[in-house]
Amino acid sequence: PMMSIICAVVPNMVPPSVWRPMLRLLLARVGEIDDRGQFPGAVRADYLRPAAQEIGAHPLVQRILGSSRLLCHWPPMARCVRPGDDNAQWPMHRDTKYNAHIEGEFITVWIPLVAIDAACGGLRTAHRELAPLMAGDAVILGHECEHASMPNRSDRARLSCDFRFFSERTRSTKHYLNLTSGEVVEPC
Repeated sequence: PMMSIICAVVPNMVPPSVWRPMLRLLLARVGEIDDRGQFPGAVRADYLRPAAQEIGAHPLVQRILGSSRLLCHWPPMARCVRPGDDNAQWPMHRDTKYNAHIEGEFITVWIPLVAIDAACGGLRTAHRELAPLMAGDAVILGHECEHASMPNRSDRARLSCDFRFFSERTRSTKHYLNLTSGEVVEPC
C-alpha cells in the first residue's frame, strides 16, 4: 500500500502555541539526554501530549490513516542532537525495525523544534534530503519509508520530536495514547 512508503513535508503543521512551550521545556531538561540524544521517557510523557493531540487531530494524518480515532505510541520520542554528535545519528532504516510492537500500518510524524538547514541536518530519505524546514513543520513517513538522520554540522543543537500514529484497527504490544479518550493504555 502507498501509505506504507509515503514521505510528505507539511509546513506549519504544529502551531507555535504548541511547539514553543515544548522547546522551552525540553531545553530546560537537555542535561538529561542519553548518549543517543534521547530525552528520558518521563520527560517525553509529560511534555509531548499537547503536540500528540494536535497532530492526531490534523485532517491529513486522519486521512492517511483512514480514521479519526487514532492512537499514538506512548511516550513519543524527543531528541537533542548536539553539534558534531555522531552518536545521535541514525543510519538508513525503516521504522518497522524499531517499532515491531505496532502490529500493522502506522506513520511517523517528525517535528523539528528548531530551523533545519543543510548544516544542522535533519532527515533524508533514499531519494532526497529534507531541508530546509522550519520549527513546527512536519515530515510524515510511512512505516516502510527508508530514512536516516543527518549529521549536525552546525553550531547549534537540533531538537525534534517524533510520533507514531496508528488507527484503532492496529494493535500494539506497548503503551499507547488513545487520542479520543486521552487515556494512556497498557497493552493486555
